Amino acid sequence: QGGYRGAIRYEVVSLAAVSEEVAGVLAGIRGRFEPTVLLPDPPLPRESEIRDLVAEISDSIKTPGTSDDPGWRRLYADQVCRYFASSDFVYTLDRPPQAEGQDPLSAFLLSHKRGHCEYFAAAMAILCQYRGIPARVVTGYRGGDYNPLGHYYVLRQKHAHSWVEVYIPGGDWVLCDPTPASADPTATSRSWLAGLASWRDYLQFEWSNLVVSYDSSTRTQLLQGFTAWLKRPGGER
Repeated sequence: QGGYRGAIRYEVVSLAAVSEEVAGVLAGIRGRFEPTVLLPDPPLPRESEIRDLVAEISDSIKTPGTSDDPGWRRLYADQVCRYFASSDFVYTLDRPPQAEGQDPLSAFLLSHKRGHCEYFAAAMAILCQYRGIPARVVTGYRGGDYNPLGHYYVLRQKHAHSWVEVYIPGGDWVLCDPTPASADPTATSRSWLAGLASWRDYLQFEWSNLVVSYDSSTRTQLLQGFTAWLKRPGGER
């Protein structure tokens, strides 16, 4: 009730930028199979127009291939990202206009073309699925404010982000981010105010870890140990 206001510290180990060979081995160990593509049910109000857009994007790829071909899937995903990077689409955190009788996704793709990362991610996923390519929307965080005092990252609401993973046979799920690169809101100024903010975050972080996160038993043990240290024999000093 009221939400969680504390700080959480955790460590992450990631297999970032693994080779396609390693990804293929990992996928084989996990027993990956081609995921089933489930289209919207009931169909989107402007489904025929969305399918026309899918065909247009497919035709713009000069390399021949089908959606079953891993290489062609990558080309299609890249082409969709380039499509959203055009000047026709605008990244904004403002609520986009909603036309009566249109669902938000169709309106974004075919009408106003304005929205935040969730719109871009959902739109790319649907463009892939209508092409028969498994795709899913992933929500998490992008970036973070690095604190050099404690050597950790602070993740804030501004770092929340949505992107897409496309399934590539033999390569597992591959990350694709259709949100324009110019829409990154995480850039921060390293002014003296930013330095003060780093100190404030660091002190708050250490207070949470050294005091708040300990239970009463642990704090008692620490106090007893500190008291024993104070009463230790001082020799000639």
